[in-house]
Amino acid sequence: MNDINNKSVLAKLLAKEDITIVHDPKMPTAAFDVKNRNLYLPVFKKMSSDLYDLFIGHEVGHAHFTPEEGWHDAVCDNPSLKGFYNVIEDARIERKIKEMYPGLSSNFYKGYKELFDKDFFGIADKDVNKLPLVDRINIHFKLGHLAGVQFKDTEQEFVDRIAKAETWDDVKALSNELAEKSAEEAKEKQEEAQELKDLLDELKEKMGDIQESQGERPADSETDEWNQRYEMEQEAYEAAEDEDGNVPEDFEFDRYSDEITEKVKEKVEKAEKEIQDFEEKQAEIDKLKEEIADVEDDYEFHEKKGQHSQTDSNFRKNEIELLDENAKDNIYMNLGTDINVSDVIIEMDELYDWEHCAEVSTRSKWDNENGTYIDGVDLTKDQTKALGKTLAKQYIDNNQPIINQMAQQFELRKAATGFKKARISKTGKLNEDKLWAYKLTEDLFQQTQVVPNGKNHGILMYVDMSGSMYQNMEGTIEQAINVALFCRKVGIPFDVYGFSDAGRRRHQDDVDPIQRNMVDLKEGDYVFQDTGFRYVQLLSSRAKKSSWDNALAYLMIMMKGYSNRYDYDSDEVVYIHNTYFNLSGTPLNTAVALAPEMAKAFTKAYNVEKLSTIFLTDGGATDNVNIFKEKDDQGRIRCESTYGKKLNIRIGAQTVSTDQESGYGYRNEADTNVLLEAYKRVSGSRLFNFHIVKPNKREFFNEYRRIVKGSDYMDEEWEKGWYKDLLKNKFNSATPKFGFDTVLLIKGQKDLEVGVQELEVKSNSKGDLMRGFRNFNKNKKSSRTFVNQVIELVA
Repeated sequence: MNDINNKSVLAKLLAKEDITIVHDPKMPTAAFDVKNRNLYLPVFKKMSSDLYDLFIGHEVGHAHFTPEEGWHDAVCDNPSLKGFYNVIEDARIERKIKEMYPGLSSNFYKGYKELFDKDFFGIADKDVNKLPLVDRINIHFKLGHLAGVQFKDTEQEFVDRIAKAETWDDVKALSNELAEKSAEEAKEKQEEAQELKDLLDELKEKMGDIQESQGERPADSETDEWNQRYEMEQEAYEAAEDEDGNVPEDFEFDRYSDEITEKVKEKVEKAEKEIQDFEEKQAEIDKLKEEIADVEDDYEFHEKKGQHSQTDSNFRKNEIELLDENAKDNIYMNLGTDINVSDVIIEMDELYDWEHCAEVSTRSKWDNENGTYIDGVDLTKDQTKALGKTLAKQYIDNNQPIINQMAQQFELRKAATGFKKARISKTGKLNEDKLWAYKLTEDLFQQTQVVPNGKNHGILMYVDMSGSMYQNMEGTIEQAINVALFCRKVGIPFDVYGFSDAGRRRHQDDVDPIQRNMVDLKEGDYVFQDTGFRYVQLLSSRAKKSSWDNALAYLMIMMKGYSNRYDYDSDEVVYIHNTYFNLSGTPLNTAVALAPEMAKAFTKAYNVEKLSTIFLTDGGATDNVNIFKEKDDQGRIRCESTYGKKLNIRIGAQTVSTDQESGYGYRNEADTNVLLEAYKRVSGSRLFNFHIVKPNKREFFNEYRRIVKGSDYMDEEWEKGWYKDLLKNKFNSATPKFGFDTVLLIKGQKDLEVGVQELEVKSNSKGDLMRGFRNFNKNKKSSRTFVNQVIELVA
């Protein structure tokens, strides 16, 4: 499909306009709609690049040179001339498109040679110089010297005029003249017409006789010995039944007796002979059908009084052979819609507003000893905020040393990468210390090592805030904070957003963002319809210190809420009611569809040259892709479904697609992958999925199999220790065919949490102390999965 997309871009470039390219498996041939400026290409089987370029170049020629009104009026006024218009207009536009783009000449030659070798024009067994004039003209202009077409002097004069045709009026005049010449030619060949008619009748009569004598083909079961023995036994049982359907008790039948074996052998041999005779006659019939079709093609010229081009008709019939009969319907979506993403972003200052967003409460705790609930104490907002700041300070104190250590590791890796790309440059100044070696080497100049500057990195991270994430939210927030702390330390700009479909604003604008983007929709436009969708800005490198400290304090309370809300034995249950932190569906498709605009704004704000985008999820999308079809009489939006089709996304002159067919309903991975491919194309970003999985071997295998597309349990990579490495590192990676560049499968729940590691040693011996410190550092690093991987991504 990538080749098709590249050809789509080629077509737009050749056409010098933003024509619409549509790959339609229902189209029998390539065609250009000169009125609506649509280039229709069938979905072909695998074919050569030259042949594709031929089809595209030909149709783009129509785009440049065929007038819509002229073509439409001419064909409607005299439909019988359509074949002549085809032949002469093809010659004109192909000559002119090759003059405009000389490089296409080679593609046209090779493409038509390929079609000639496949006998697309139906002339393989014919003397081309005995064909009607219209067909010789068609072959001459398409195949050139390949066919060796000859013309009489009077015909050559007419051919030369076709070769010089410039305007549509020239084509009309020449087509009418060619129609007259063909009518005269048909009259002159009346004798040939009668001969063809007689031959046609003779062939049809012969075929009818063979068909009549052919009879019915015996079933394959009649050549099966076991089946014949069984049937003979059944016949014997039926013959032995009395009027009540009972068989005598002493009835016996030996299906393997010599007598039965001999009869079976005779029946099988007879059936085999009848099948052989039937197939021999069928071969004769098939051959006669081909001969009849050839004669009918020749006779059709006379039957239509010369108003017919056999080679043009054959070409259009044979194009069907190029079609991919298994191709699925394509559906196209324009992603370049003017959606203002700021409408759906909840920025940090609004998100972490204690006055409006927070309703703090505690829950009673179950006292096992007394068998009753102990009432909790409600905290005020100020008390909760103070608690959050205390927890945030503790968190920073515990994590800052390891973040500092990772920052040092990052700087070392970055420096190593720079030196790896370093090159030696000659200064142009003589190195006097090397003058003695002038007879041995020409390398006498001073040199300097040039280390290239690293590109400006940036990280965008999107966190799935779906209901199934509730057991992972505490660890996810911890890991996201660590990534943010690391990025702040090394100076990498970043934004961390949660995405949810449960986040309606408390103070909605006068104009709803959905309605704002429903104006001036065109067919095929992406439709943003999720009224609850929001990007929730969790953390950002642009935050001032006061906003940053406030965010960390708030997140500490949210982590406690996610951690303990379902833990009835917890000593401390504190949480904040905030609708933007509600866990609901997974609007991943919407998040990815709007992400290109987010990436554009981010890279512009920070002058980012190398963007890395991370989607942290634990499942697939629960939202559909909506494509605008029309508005009904009441102004309601009607959308088209992608189900059972292949989604193609148009972004300017590019068309992005995959080989996957869209499925039905939720978890529609095919649509998500096309959106991800489109995002990479627009943003230039590397794209990673941190995919959280329940800590269960079967769950990991299912995800691994999904990503690598159908591998079984004995998959070589799995058997080589993929899962063993995952247990060791708490994650492992897999490379999907489409969408994300890399998927990191990560153990969820408790394994995701950072926690506080303590130094454990068995004794005060030097060996135990060294092992204790080594394990301590290793555990601290392995519990910061995200940060470690970010270092790998951007160093």
